[in-house]
Amino acid sequence: MLAPTRRDPRPLAYGPAEAAKALGISRGKYYQLLKEGRLPSFTLGRRRLTRVCDIENFLAHAVEQAVAQANAEGDA
Repeated sequence: MLAPTRRDPRPLAYGPAEAAKALGISRGKYYQLLKEGRLPSFTLGRRRLTRVCDIENFLAHAVEQAVAQANAEGDA
């Protein structure tokens, strides 16, 4: 039995260049985030990939932190 095909053409994971572009950062900054453990990735064969859902979670967390910081500065 064949697995059902995906109807959504968007990729599930990006390589370094695509992930950096999606985040609006340089590849160097992307690798820095990986090294710091702030953005997860995995290897598949010889390719390093980051799941789109992990990029979305990273961005959501970054926005939450920015809002919290702005609120803390506004209270000071």
